[in-house]
Amino acid sequence: MTPERARSESTGPLVAAPPGKAKRRKPGKQPGDPGTHLFDLRHDLEAIRTSAAQAAESFANLIETLDLQEGLMQTDLRRVRNSQQGFRHLQHTADLEREYLQEMIDLFQTRVSTELNRFVRKVTAWGSIGIAWTVIVGLYGMNFTHMPELGWRWGYPAVLVVMLIVGVLLVLLFRRRGWL
Repeated sequence: MTPERARSESTGPLVAAPPGKAKRRKPGKQPGDPGTHLFDLRHDLEAIRTSAAQAAESFANLIETLDLQEGLMQTDLRRVRNSQQGFRHLQHTADLEREYLQEMIDLFQTRVSTELNRFVRKVTAWGSIGIAWTVIVGLYGMNFTHMPELGWRWGYPAVLVVMLIVGVLLVLLFRRRGWL
């Protein structure tokens, strides 16, 4: 590698936002929401990792340039290598922390999904009870001429009792299965 190329690569674009500066709020997210906090942390870890990787690469280019041109600059290569190793260690640590944070985000999303599933099951159970009542009422609302129970004195209360029994049976069934 030529010294000019090494200098141009070492002074290439270092574009990493400082960890605390580039926080963006997503629409509809509350500042106290754990999900928002976890995503912000993941963003900060990514910024730290990127900065550490770029610094380690800059030190690698500096070491390569100093090795190619003896006497170019008076430096202690041992300290430069130690700095490079420190930034690589920081990059590796940020990777491990990001993986752990991703597991925490996955756990949080699983918990939210489970809570939503429970809510949907309850809504489904109550909807099923309402549909059973709607079917019974719908049949009697058709006003057929040959429905003997319409002429009975206790026909209307009997249909209400049947609706109550069906509703209670469905509530018991759904509670037994853990839906209510």
